[in-house]
Formats: sequence, structure tokens, C-alpha cells
Amino acid sequence: MKKGLSFRFGIVCILLGIILLALSPLYFSHLVEFFRVYISDDQIVTPYGVRQIKFLLYAAVAFSVGLGLFFIFNVGSWLLRMLQVKQVAADVKRVFFDDPVSNYPKMGKYYFWASSLIALGVQLAVIIWGEPEWEGTTDKNSSALFAVAVLILLASLVHLRKLGVDQRMRRKIRWGVILAAFLFFFLYGEEVNWGQQYFEIKTTSFFEMNYQQENSVHNFFNPLFSYVYAAAGMGVFMVLTYFWFVRQSNGWLTKLFVPPVAFLIFFLSMAGTVYTGESDELYEAYLAVFSVLYSLRIFLCLKNPNKSLMLQTT
Repeated sequence: MKKGLSFRFGIVCILLGIILLALSPLYFSHLVEFFRVYISDDQIVTPYGVRQIKFLLYAAVAFSVGLGLFFIFNVGSWLLRMLQVKQVAADVKRVFFDDPVSNYPKMGKYYFWASSLIALGVQLAVIIWGEPEWEGTTDKNSSALFAVAVLILLASLVHLRKLGVDQRMRRKIRWGVILAAFLFFFLYGEEVNWGQQYFEIKTTSFFEMNYQQENSVHNFFNPLFSYVYAAAGMGVFMVLTYFWFVRQSNGWLTKLFVPPVAFLIFFLSMAGTVYTGESDELYEAYLAVFSVLYSLRIFLCLKNPNKSLMLQTT
């Protein structure tokens, strides 16, 4: 903040504190009545409560005056210089917003905000409304995201011919994409019980032995889910943290398939869902959203790659 503006704002804060203190005899009784009617559970304000209200008033006055002095002496600018906030902000942007795999300069920034807002939005929705009923529309919609991810990955293979790399590099990329597509397809098949949800297929005799008597492999291990999801959730986050901050790879191919650090908040939120004590379906919903974001990033990176970094790798 500019020095002149900071000084004027500080004067206003100090004057506000002085006015609050000077006029307190006129409005204090009304303030006590407000606390009695709207704050107190039993509609009673004891003498001790009156002293607490008076303390809060004096604290507000002290805060206003202190804030005024803070701005008058422009302490904020001094703190910013001392803490090198600009340098820290530049380092944060470089770490979280930089995604050198593609030639889209703002892709890392967009992925950071998109994944973070989705994660925070899901958490707030669960806090406010609770977890939805997963066996209905929500379950089918979230699992369908895996199918969308598979289609995006298969579509990204079209761009392999335009990469301008040797056959060995092209083969590695192709198999990496196919492996990711197979993984998401397997997750989709497990979520819809390999078509049983849509086509009402009768459960075969082998799968009747699992805990939900559905055509899916993962239902054989239902009692272990609370342990498996906890280990997988935090384990994946720790492994990614290692690749992000400890052993950073400079290779284009590794950076292509390892999720970028822009997903940090998303994976942290995702890992936290396994310790809520609720069902494990919320973690699977996060995983479904991630599959689309991850596949779309690979598609964009293959469509418009950072060829200088890619050629250094090859």
C-alpha cells in the first residue's frame, strides 16, 4: 500500500476507535440488550457477562487503534520487505503453476485452480449436506467419468504421429497411455459390476461368493477396504510428494505421466477422505474426477508438447 494512502487509512482506524470509546456510554446498554436477546441461550446476561461484553468492546477499540498505528507507520511494507513476500510468491507460482511438459503456458495454473476448487467444493458439500446416496444417480455419474477418461486417453494416441520422436520414445508413450486407459477401464468395469448395473446381468456362481454378490472383483475384499483405502490414499500422496519435492525428474516422459504438483491440494483432500469414518465411496468419486483431469492433461500435452524438453529426453 502506498505511504500516503496507508497513513490516511491509519488515521481513520484510530478515529473509529476513539469514537467507539467516547460514545460507549450511549450505546453500551443497547449492546448488552442485543447480547441478551440474540446471543444468550437463556435470555439472561449476568454481571459477569456484562464485564465480558465490556472487555470485548475495549478489545475492539484497542484493535482499531493498533490497526491504525500499523498503517500509519506503514509496518506492512516493512514486513513484506523483511519476509521477501514477492520472492516467496514468485517461488510458489513457479512450483505450483509451472508445467513444462506442454507449450500451454497457463495450463499448470488452470489445473491448480480447477483441481483445488473441485476438491474444496466437494469437501464443503459433504460438510453442509453430508455424503450423497451412492447407490443411485451419484454412483452412476461418478463411475461414468472413468469411461470418459478412457475415451480421452484413446483419442490422445492420434497425436503420436506428430510428435517427431523416434520409434522407441513413441512406443513408450503409447504403452503408457494404453496402461492408464486400461486401469481406468478396469475401475469403470468394477464400479458398474461389468455391466450388471445397466443390463441386469445375473451374478455368476463364482461372484456369488463375494460380499455383495455382484460381478466385481473388489467386493471379495470388502472387510479390508477401510485399511486398503487408508494405505492407498496416504501412500499415493506420500509417493507423489517425494516425486514433487525430493526427487524431481527432468525427463519429459516422466513428467508426462506423473501428476504435476498442481494437484497437491486435490490429493491432500483426497487422502483425507479415507479418515472421515464414512463410506469409501467419496474417495472413489475423487478418483473418478482425477481420471478425467489426468487424461485431459495427457491429451493436451501430446497435442502441443514442449518439444525442446521432449527432444532433450530422447
